[in-house]
Amino acid sequence: MTYLITGIPKDTNEESPIRQDVDDWYLEQTGPSGNRIQLTLFVEALIIMQNRSTTDDLSYFGLAGIHGAPWSGWGGQTSDHQTKDENFCVHNDYTFPTWHRVYMALFEQVVYEAMTEFINDKVPTEWQTECHKEAKTWRLPYWDFARFARGTNEIRLPIIATIPMVTINVFGSPVSTQRKSNPLYKFQTESLMGDLGIRDQGEEGPFHKCRSTTRYGLLDGYNEDVWADGGQNWLRANLALNEHPWNRDPTVWEGFRTLQEAVFQLLKTSGGSWSSFSSTKYKEGSEQKGYTNLEFIHNNIHNWVGGFLFRRPTASSRLKLWGGGHMASVSVAAFDPIFWLHHCNIDRLTAIWQKLNNSSWFDGDSEGVHHSQLTPFHNRNGNLFVSDDVRNWTDLNYDYAITKKDEKDIRDDIATLYALEGSPFQINIFFGQPDGKDFHDLGSRNFVASVFNFSSAIKNSNCGNCIEQKKRGIYSEAQLPATLAVWSHQELEKTNKEPEVFYVVVNSRGESVTLDDEAITVDLYRINEGRGVDSPEDHRYKKAVNGRRATVDY
Repeated sequence: MTYLITGIPKDTNEESPIRQDVDDWYLEQTGPSGNRIQLTLFVEALIIMQNRSTTDDLSYFGLAGIHGAPWSGWGGQTSDHQTKDENFCVHNDYTFPTWHRVYMALFEQVVYEAMTEFINDKVPTEWQTECHKEAKTWRLPYWDFARFARGTNEIRLPIIATIPMVTINVFGSPVSTQRKSNPLYKFQTESLMGDLGIRDQGEEGPFHKCRSTTRYGLLDGYNEDVWADGGQNWLRANLALNEHPWNRDPTVWEGFRTLQEAVFQLLKTSGGSWSSFSSTKYKEGSEQKGYTNLEFIHNNIHNWVGGFLFRRPTASSRLKLWGGGHMASVSVAAFDPIFWLHHCNIDRLTAIWQKLNNSSWFDGDSEGVHHSQLTPFHNRNGNLFVSDDVRNWTDLNYDYAITKKDEKDIRDDIATLYALEGSPFQINIFFGQPDGKDFHDLGSRNFVASVFNFSSAIKNSNCGNCIEQKKRGIYSEAQLPATLAVWSHQELEKTNKEPEVFYVVVNSRGESVTLDDEAITVDLYRINEGRGVDSPEDHRYKKAVNGRRATVDY
């Protein structure tokens, strides 16, 4: 069967509907003014898909299997790697973002078709028009894994992925509600997954012994009946997303916001190359990679959400993250329902990057790869997709709120989402490079002074003035007297030259924070003494030294 991927249908003159943040969408659906219609349709559609035969290409099992196990082909296509028990998926490849873009569009389209099936078969006639309207405007929501959960200072799994039961509508006169098992909480099969072609993954974990997906639930030495449904240990996933304890020295700092920093750095740079952005792929003698890349961030989310430590760790400090799960294994990751919300966000990050780097497309080391076929996916003409077909994501009839904005507003949003979000910070200023581990106060090497911005996080503030100033892009400024500090520096260094100026932005936890270089400038100005000089120009401050952001350890 050749299945054509076109996106959810829309009228020609209509704007593409928006893919929403999954928590925003869920709270909108379940809030006081929410009608729960899209939530109900999404849940019922997934139940239909998960109940289809595992041999059906359009079943949940069939769609998840495209990404890996059971390596049985899809849509009449077999992978070039099938003889090696590999899969269609293109990790460590420059088509990683575009292949997954089409994959998400396929899943989204099949969900919509299952919604339509549910409406036609199960919804009373008087509700069908409204439900069809809601289905046409629904789009797969994304999980912004680098954004703090609402009203908190921590990253969390989506609400919908952590509740085993969900409340949805029963359409009728009047509408009532019912509680159902949540198909976004886990996916389960009637028989062991090993009976469905998913073989023993060795050190990765006994996924063939599972009946349901799990997060951190596969533990070496436990009974097979425990493995069959190891549970959704979302607290461990939340811990991993926030602390990354294997990447830090707890004696030096309390936490390391690797994830937010990485996403911010990924998106803040202009003039990037597709090769550096898109993939972890290494090529001998290739161009230098940037600060990070999309696929590297993606890989860590899979690890932190699922858990990869099946074998009991020897270090007691790692026991709190002991456990394996589906998301951490390429072969079975797509069976966990959070996979689709995660990869929807990967597509969103790709679209944002494209808007900010619109002339960059399969350049450098990736040049020519955009002609590679994205197997097994067929476009509306019946041909296999290539990356050029999906350079413009709106051709698949969806968009994101942030990518509808101009570049300046997008950059403002990036700073708000992944930098300080209006939270208070301090700028520490140094004449000369600071110590990489000690850059906080008067006792720090080369410390001169600090500037504090008296503010609060926009997300927690009801201050209309703060919100309005952010919308208008209003900046603030401060001045510090530097004469004595310059004289002291010159005396110590035995020089008449102006000092080098460095700065570090520090948050309330004592961590350095990287902001856009255009958002923070720290410069040294001087004025002529004016003795016997009558020109007004000689009494104005003029820039003497451009300050630079210092490189520190955390």
